[in-house]
Amino acid sequence: FSTPETTLFSDYSLSDSSLQSCTEQAILDQSVTQPSQLTQLNCSNAGISNLNGLEMFSGLTHINLNRNKLIKIKPILYLSKLQVVTLEANKQLDCSQATQLANKLKGSVKLPSHCL
Repeated sequence: FSTPETTLFSDYSLSDSSLQSCTEQAILDQSVTQPSQLTQLNCSNAGISNLNGLEMFSGLTHINLNRNKLIKIKPILYLSKLQVVTLEANKQLDCSQATQLANKLKGSVKLPSHCL
């Protein structure tokens, strides 16, 4: 018997190269073949400043974006399965979007100190 080779999901482009690299590694680690299969993303301390494109990964439940250069987080506001988001130590983060996400997820968002 021969088993078909699994083709990992690669039909995406994220505008931030650091986020792209982190996502590629997560897809590899989790053997993701469809965008909805990516459930966890740990991109702490990666120099990420832009989340555009991340919204296509609709299965994300846990995202760690601690210690990055984020200002806007709008793309993740629409991820309906999110349960836990870590945004600590993003010193320029727009607190209005961060608070909106925190209210939506009811306490499962760790905000930077200037947004508390």
